[in-house]
Amino acid sequence: YMSESKGLRKKNLIDRTIRLGNKRWRLREVDALPEKRRGDCDDPQTPRKQIRLLASLQGRDRLEILLHEFFHALAWDLDESWVEVSARDVAKILYDLGYRDHDNST
Repeated sequence: YMSESKGLRKKNLIDRTIRLGNKRWRLREVDALPEKRRGDCDDPQTPRKQIRLLASLQGRDRLEILLHEFFHALAWDLDESWVEVSARDVAKILYDLGYRDHDNST
C-alpha cells in the first residue's frame, strides 16, 4: 500500500458477502492467486465458499473476471469456453455502455 502523503491513494480491497443463485459467497480481492489465475471460484457446494479476484485488475479486465467468476458461481457445470466467451462479451457491452467501477475506473 502506498501512503496518501506520497500522492497515491490506499487501495481498499473488497471483502464482503454477496448472494448469487440463492447462496452466500465471500467476495474477496487478493494480492495473488495460484497458476497465474486472475480470479477463481469455489464449488457452490463448498462450505464458506469464496470468489477471489486479483486486486491488481482494473477496468474492463476487472469487470470481465468478475462476470466470469459470477457465471461459475451461478452455473458451476457450464463449459469453460462458454463462460470465457460470455464474460468477455457481456463485459465489452457493459463497458461500451459506460459501466465503470467507482474505485477502479480506467
